[in-house]
Amino acid sequence: GYNTVSLAVNTHGAGGALTALDFELAGRVEKLAPAHGAE
Repeated sequence: GYNTVSLAVNTHGAGGALTALDFELAGRVEKLAPAHGAE
């Protein structure tokens, strides 16, 4: 719906597996989201 953002990341270089960089990105997004009104 409206007022919703979905973020999908695919690490092609790692064969689709999660890497430390994926977790770093997730942490950064979680820290930034509340400053922009995310719940």
